[in-house]
Amino acid sequence: PYLSRGVDGCRCQCRAATAAAAAAAAMGQTIGRAPLLPAPKHFVNLPKACIYELWEAFNDIAEGFGMTSDEFLEILRVCLKDYLEYSEKKLDNIAKAVFIIFDDDQNDLVDALEFLAAFAVISGMTPEEKTRYVFGIFDFDESGLLSVDEMILALRTTISGLTKLSAVDSPLESDIEHIAIQAFGDLKTIDGSMVTREKFLEFCATTPELVSWLEYFGDIDEFGVEVLNPSDKMAAELVNHGARILPRAVEDFAAMDTDSGQMSKVAIEAKGLAINIKPSAPWQNTVSFTEPSVIPKKIPATAPDVHLDLDWVHGFNAKQARQNVDYSHKGEIVYPAGAVGVVLDVASKKQVFMNAHTDVILCMKVLAMPKKKQTLVVSGEAGKLAKVIVWNTGVLGKAPEVLKVLKGFHQDGVAHVGWAPDGEVIITVGSAGMHCVALYEWRTGAMVFSAQATEQPVLDTCWTRQDQFVTCGTNHMHIWTKTGKAYRRQRGLFGKKASAQAILCAKAFGEVVVSGAASGHLYVWEGRNCIRAVKAHSGAITALHVIGRMDDGSGEGAGPATGGFEKPGGLCTGSTDGKIQLWSAELEVGACFDLASLGGVSKTVQSVNWDFANHKILIGSWSSEVFEMNDIEGFDINDGPVVQGHFEHRLFGLSVNPANGTEYVTVGEDKTVRIWDTETHTLKTMSVLDTMAHCVSWSPDGELLAVGLGYKPGGFGPGAKRQRKDGAFLILQRSDLTIVQEARDSKQLISSIKWSPDGGTLAVTSYDRAIYLYNVGDWASTAKCRGHKGRITGLDWSTDANFLQSTDDLGELIFWEADSGEQRTARTMRDIEWETQTCVYGWPLKSAWGQFDDSCALAASYRAHGGTVIATVDQFSRLRMWRYPCVADEPNWVEARGHGGPCSNVTFTIDDSFVITTGREDCCVFQWRYRMEGMPTDEAITEEEPVGSQLFDFIDHEKFARPEAVEAANADDRSKIFIMEERAAEEDFTPVRPWQRSVVAPSRPPPERLDEPVD
Repeated sequence: PYLSRGVDGCRCQCRAATAAAAAAAAMGQTIGRAPLLPAPKHFVNLPKACIYELWEAFNDIAEGFGMTSDEFLEILRVCLKDYLEYSEKKLDNIAKAVFIIFDDDQNDLVDALEFLAAFAVISGMTPEEKTRYVFGIFDFDESGLLSVDEMILALRTTISGLTKLSAVDSPLESDIEHIAIQAFGDLKTIDGSMVTREKFLEFCATTPELVSWLEYFGDIDEFGVEVLNPSDKMAAELVNHGARILPRAVEDFAAMDTDSGQMSKVAIEAKGLAINIKPSAPWQNTVSFTEPSVIPKKIPATAPDVHLDLDWVHGFNAKQARQNVDYSHKGEIVYPAGAVGVVLDVASKKQVFMNAHTDVILCMKVLAMPKKKQTLVVSGEAGKLAKVIVWNTGVLGKAPEVLKVLKGFHQDGVAHVGWAPDGEVIITVGSAGMHCVALYEWRTGAMVFSAQATEQPVLDTCWTRQDQFVTCGTNHMHIWTKTGKAYRRQRGLFGKKASAQAILCAKAFGEVVVSGAASGHLYVWEGRNCIRAVKAHSGAITALHVIGRMDDGSGEGAGPATGGFEKPGGLCTGSTDGKIQLWSAELEVGACFDLASLGGVSKTVQSVNWDFANHKILIGSWSSEVFEMNDIEGFDINDGPVVQGHFEHRLFGLSVNPANGTEYVTVGEDKTVRIWDTETHTLKTMSVLDTMAHCVSWSPDGELLAVGLGYKPGGFGPGAKRQRKDGAFLILQRSDLTIVQEARDSKQLISSIKWSPDGGTLAVTSYDRAIYLYNVGDWASTAKCRGHKGRITGLDWSTDANFLQSTDDLGELIFWEADSGEQRTARTMRDIEWETQTCVYGWPLKSAWGQFDDSCALAASYRAHGGTVIATVDQFSRLRMWRYPCVADEPNWVEARGHGGPCSNVTFTIDDSFVITTGREDCCVFQWRYRMEGMPTDEAITEEEPVGSQLFDFIDHEKFARPEAVEAANADDRSKIFIMEERAAEEDFTPVRPWQRSVVAPSRPPPERLDEPVD
């Protein structure tokens, strides 16, 4: 009798509560994981089915609650022999050891309830399932109620069994009793009181001591589980990509994130002007000698009056993420390309864009809602302070609209996102550190939950129901279940059905979860346990898509329309083996299709989406191609990919056809040469080479292509290494891309390749610091230019094809004679007209590098054919338009963004209708529509004036007045030139020759005489 009736009952109840509190302190809360003894480890994390089989076997075999050794062994043989896959002898030896542990009083009997309850607690069931099971075995009359004595017995017996299995000291029985009576604390008396099953479950879930014991014995490491490393090279590559963090420095953050990065930008500018805090680059000293003899007296600092509109994007983020190509409710294709979300209408051949991200989009999930006639998209990006953006694909013919921007939690990138079933909550997973998980109510922007996930790479996430989601990755599967306002994480248990390995993708599949493994197995999860493993593919499973049951009573959907399924609904899987496999709702094998039959460059499937209603499968491949396949016969619906682009490693090479204003060509480290059409937005011709390509140039007549081969150090992924043909170049026929000529005089990367304006000479620059000149036709070598200290990065021809200018990665700008290969002094080149301005160093671009030390590095430049505007791209993904020449103090610019990370090249089409840019890392090709508004009359270009001559028509301005000595030197006053040379520093001259660097003065030099020698 713990409580009495009446007034005294209240006093007794208070005393009982005080005693219970004292008991809780004595019983204590456990921390960490239970250290089980060796023998019980074999029975850790048993699935729910096995635990209930033990109860059934006990009722069938045992004659009472005191089990003998023979009964104990027989029960384990019947229930666990097949599951554990042990021989009978091995199982018997382990079972005898466990029997001895339970039989601590050595009477050759063990308490059956102690054994059953302890095995349940260390099983793989959820905490709720464990407490429900314990309640059931102590509910002797099956009334759904426990008396106080049964409650105490349940706790005491369960805890006793657990302490025996782990050799942990057991709490005092009095302490356990006091904890037990807390379940009756809201009753005036416990005499004759009963606890319902729901009350028992709630009590166990809210009592700290019991919760800690359940957790202490509830997440024990699996025993004897095989760990597999990916044997598929492509699977290993995908795991590495999933674990990759894109580094972003403070300078990247300041330049790329125009909102959150402003304070970092202010801090950079507060350091002062670059000219005052860092040494001048060699080219900056050289350009002072290359000013034209007649220079403009007034250079406008205003931005050019031009407009840039994104017209088309080729390629998508195939290597950044998987399962990122989906259908909208209207059947449009939604996918990320660089930092842009693209919505493609295949029927009308139109793209619309969501361009609110400031870094590459790493993940995207689409929620199509046909009944609401709306499609929501959530996308996450890389970056120091990565953003998650919720947007729609456009309503009533409008462009995509940003609905919410979430930021401030994830650093260094958002790797995964996902929609809750109700569409009101989203999950985000970070890409670095502990891969933190966050849940947002996106309409309000409120974060409702956050927690650390794991140090291991997380490769996917999905919701299984409104109160549960899973995360999976390298050797793990985690199940997160809502408990109160928080989510409790439990490890998925591979058990004996599966091997611990990289889990690349996961999806809810009815009452279970299916996941794709690197070994090609489909794992089926029920609760925490993997209950089934199906060998589905010969390669890693990279993508999953689940369709719901769509039986509308029409009778359609049976038979071959669903790959042989009796009812609509099922699963679609994609793999690195190039196969797309359809499955029934019971995971029966249906139709199988091969990506190779569609003509893709790569056979690895990155994304699948099964549109069952329209009998289409949307497939995204590793080679940045998107196909639509018929799900009945497997044919290509569109006779080719609807999206395609470069993919592996990086993209650098770009050139326009000077004879055709609609064509341009790109080459990349994916070993492909591609010719594109600006009007039709299509790939006209493609050829696959045997070596990575870095640069390309079109001959003046448009008939030949010159391609420079080689690998630039710094790439990522398999095959990112020096190539066998590094240093070679190819001449291709434009019509069919067949090889006309192949030559190799260098053993290092060809960094730039250019035809002379007259088409008679081909100039080839290499990382071996040399420029090779060849006669077009017989391809004989005519000259070799040597003198660069760094690796050559840029090259331009003069308009008359007599001279060259080149730059290197150490900042040198050097001029050359094309005929002899000899260097020319900078001063002699001041009035030379250049056919192009692709060298990022030089007088016309001296102000485009900015005033501050913000680490900006121009990657490429190109002067418009009209001669008044020059375009530049940099490593901060910025495309900028400047007035040409860009020499004014603090010039303004027109800017556009879209690439996900560093840009690599830029050019104008021959008629200046479009600007083409390439992304170094995202491998996307962006086509921008370029429009130039009417300029003021005094700045207009007349047809009679040669290109660039209008630059010299500006009025005088004191800002550009130069010293008298400089003016006299420019007028070829030799005396003044001699004075300037005497006063000039060494770095003011053109680069010295090798013998000049070797000159050493004698220890005792003779006296210097300046008078004329005597005849």
